[in-house]
Amino acid sequence: MAVEKYDPESPKVVKLTDTAIGHFNNVAKGKYVKFGIIGGGCAGFQYHWETYDEPQPHMEKDEQTDYGEFILSVDSYSIMYLIGTTVDYVSDLTGNRIDIQNPQAQAGCGCGESVNFNV
Repeated sequence: MAVEKYDPESPKVVKLTDTAIGHFNNVAKGKYVKFGIIGGGCAGFQYHWETYDEPQPHMEKDEQTDYGEFILSVDSYSIMYLIGTTVDYVSDLTGNRIDIQNPQAQAGCGCGESVNFNV
């Protein structure tokens, strides 16, 4: 799949908030950031992040968006589980973290790392 330039008006499978974009601009400058899910965790699935210096063959069918300083690559096998997801970067009294709001998730665990889907 071709890499698309970021357009805030264009719908995407995964939406990044402005604070998430700022976070990835700082920690993943010049990188490909791959986001998806993998099996595991106490609720059945876990969100999974990887970074690469260049595109990988397994990313060929991913939805890829160029945010200027980094490229977000949404795993093609995970897309059906991630439709409508919003990724935010939150700083509060408990620290800094990536916060994922996924309307497809049916359950999660207390750690916030694991989710379940009705599929």
